[in-house]
Amino acid sequence: MFDRFKKLMTFTSIIFYLLLLFLISRLYSANQEKKNKIAYLEVQLNITRKVIETNVKNEAANRLITLRQLEYERKHWSETNEQVKQLQQVLANNACSKELLPDTAIKFLRAN
Repeated sequence: MFDRFKKLMTFTSIIFYLLLLFLISRLYSANQEKKNKIAYLEVQLNITRKVIETNVKNEAANRLITLRQLEYERKHWSETNEQVKQLQQVLANNACSKELLPDTAIKFLRAN
C-alpha cells in the first residue's frame, strides 16, 4: 500500500510539475507578447512625435512665408497708392483728364 501511495504521489508530483511548467510557459509567453506590444507602441509613438514635430516646423515656416507675403503686399499696395496719388496730382490741373475716354480708345488699349 505504501508503494501504491508512493506511485500516486510521484504521479501527482509529475502532474503538478507539468502544470507548473505549463503555467510558467503561459506567463512567459504573455509577458513576451506584452513586451512586443510595448516595443511596437513605442515605435509608433516615436513616429507620431516625429510627424508632429515636422508639422510644427512646417506650420512655423508657413507662417513666416505668409508674413513675408503680407509684408510684400502691403509694400506693393502702399507704392501703388502713392503712384495713384501722384498721378491724380499731376492730372488735377489738366482739363482733358476730367473727360471720359472714348470707347474706341479703351478697346484699342485693351487689345494692346
